[in-house]
Amino acid sequence: MDLAECILTRKSVRAYKPTPVPKELITKILEEARRSPSCANTQPWEFAVFGGAVMEEMRKASRERFLSGVAPAPEIPYPFMAWPEPYRSRRLELSRTQQQFLGIDPKNSKQVQEFWLKGYSFFGAPIGIIIYIADTLPAWSILDVGMVLQTIMLLANNYGLGSCAQLQMVAYPDLIRRSIPIPPSKKIVVGASIGYPDEGDKMAQFVSSRVALDEVVTWHGI
Repeated sequence: MDLAECILTRKSVRAYKPTPVPKELITKILEEARRSPSCANTQPWEFAVFGGAVMEEMRKASRERFLSGVAPAPEIPYPFMAWPEPYRSRRLELSRTQQQFLGIDPKNSKQVQEFWLKGYSFFGAPIGIIIYIADTLPAWSILDVGMVLQTIMLLANNYGLGSCAQLQMVAYPDLIRRSIPIPPSKKIVVGASIGYPDEGDKMAQFVSSRVALDEVVTWHGI
């Protein structure tokens, strides 16, 4: 597909088939994603790719930790519902439209918990990618991580895979380090689930909206 189509058809996929993804395809995606831009060509990103028994071990541990009521403690602080306006309203609108699409009653705590549990189960994805950087790097390097993450997700879409950037995957860094030897000198930034979308599941069908261009663009001298 061409680039515009790839961008416009990418979505956060939250349900996957159990079909294994060939290691060669993930390798190809990461090889090509290395061409992502970074500040001064520092290329600060490092990747931990996991699947198989490691995925199941991490999925189980993540689910159990979430169900035990332990608050997430990602190494990059996440605001949860403490967004300032207008961003908080956009966050709430996402929740409202997503719950409506999926038939979730926001007052039904069991339904809400089941939805969140799917996230902490990495939506059943066969492959996970954790991106981490040296903890000595400046905040600017987070922008580089964002660029390489988007490149990975666009390439996944191009090759027939789905993806979803995930806080839940990195919510409990201590659990990650039990299964994957990421040194303490590294900062775990973000995770991504990857696999073949289960398009028969409504969790894989939802597409979020975007604000109008006029809300985010001003023109000067043109």
